Amino acid sequence: MPRVNTFQVEILTGADGAPGPVKFDFNGHTMEFGNVQGSTAPGDTFRGSFDARSFAHSVALVGPSEGKWRIEKLVVTYHSDGGDPYTVTFSELELDDSMALDIWRDRPLPTFDV
Repeated sequence: MPRVNTFQVEILTGADGAPGPVKFDFNGHTMEFGNVQGSTAPGDTFRGSFDARSFAHSVALVGPSEGKWRIEKLVVTYHSDGGDPYTVTFSELELDDSMALDIWRDRPLPTFDV
């Protein structure tokens, strides 16, 4: 399991926005993103990052404190030890106050032609 130095999110919000700051759970600790740009208003794009500098056992995007948050697209880029950054893309989804989305994915295995 590589050490995650930093991860960044880009979230395109759909018709239902989310109030308040965007939160995530990193290894069971709820936190907010830093270096924030944009918002989670309907049709807007939110960008944020977190300097983890730790091993990731779990990473989850937390649903809004109230209402529903319609996400059209979610892109997570991980910068970890042992290789180039890698990106994970999630398609359309909806979160509410009872949900958290597991966004942790291991680095993809290398591919090659035989």
